[in-house]
Formats: sequence, C-alpha cells, structure tokens
Amino acid sequence: MDSVLLNLDMIPMLSVIGTVFGAVGGIAAFLNAYEGYQHFPAITRKRRIIMSLEIAALGFLMTVGAVILVFFLVGKIFI
Repeated sequence: MDSVLLNLDMIPMLSVIGTVFGAVGGIAAFLNAYEGYQHFPAITRKRRIIMSLEIAALGFLMTVGAVILVFFLVGKIFI
C-alpha cells in the first residue's frame, strides 16, 4: 500500500507560493488593521503599529496554512 500524502516535487513550488501569497496577505492585513485602528484616538501610534503587526502575522500564517492545505489536498487527489 503506497500512500503518498504530498508530491515531493511540489515542495519548492509550495514554499515560494506560500511565501509570496503569505507576504501579500500579511501586508494587506496590516494595512487594513492599521487603518481601522486610526479611528480610535485613544490608541497611541506605537500601540496601533504593534496591534497591526500582530494581525499581519496572523494573516501571514493563515495564508501560508491555506496554501499548504490546498497543495496537500490537490496532491492527495491527483496523485
């Protein structure tokens, strides 16, 4: 019983695509969060940046995770 979960040739492509789309997702999440936090004058600029970076990191991880999941499922279906 030969069960292949992910084609090993897809790993370099997965890392490039995951990094690129993860970076785009992180930047978009940062900009959206920072713009949203600007509407609250009680939050200092430093705190807005820190909170937006936390959201950006989460956006990056979620995007990379989604890319990994898609490639895992595509690799599982078509192999």
